[in-house]
Amino acid sequence: MTDPMRAVLDGTDPDSVLVRVRTAEGVALATRKDYGRPIDYLRYRVKDKISDAQFMAAEYYAGDYFAISPVGSNTMATINHLMMAVPLSPEDRRMLDQEGINGGRMHSKGDCGGAPKDPSDRMLNAAFALKRVDDQLDRVQRELLRDLLIREHTVGTIAQRWRWSPEQAGIMVRYALHRLVDVYENINPDFALYLRQERERKNEGRANRKGRRR
Repeated sequence: MTDPMRAVLDGTDPDSVLVRVRTAEGVALATRKDYGRPIDYLRYRVKDKISDAQFMAAEYYAGDYFAISPVGSNTMATINHLMMAVPLSPEDRRMLDQEGINGGRMHSKGDCGGAPKDPSDRMLNAAFALKRVDDQLDRVQRELLRDLLIREHTVGTIAQRWRWSPEQAGIMVRYALHRLVDVYENINPDFALYLRQERERKNEGRANRKGRRR
């Protein structure tokens, strides 16, 4: 069976893929449709569905979190551990001191881009990305996102845990996802490009509808 992500990279558009972003260099990101998690329920099955942008930001966050989970859930501790495990040159350390991280991805000396060279590099990149995100969220937002995306609690379970009504829990979860979109737009160039393309597409759709009504 053909992998849907591979199919996107090869230039086709299988129905099982939610979104894709095409740039001059090719596809920057894509995510597969799924229906088994609480975040999928919020995207596809409730009346007041979350947006594609909120769903994509949630996928980024969960992906970074699970990339470092073999080492530990404390992002700063993970960064410290991995920095000791991966030798860095003085030039690399100057880059870190100057926050030389692009979109949550830090390349070591001699690496011009592309996939990280080994699992330690991938985990370090994910730890930096998650630390940058967490620093821009408050404590409640961080915990709600972990409840929904990492622990995979439903909104009803989140409401019980926080002693909120289901309506309050739904509002707070959606606001945390809204904040997550803002954060990734600021720190992740691929995500920012995706949002620009989505906004342009929606604006063109509104303009076309207005033109037809005239």
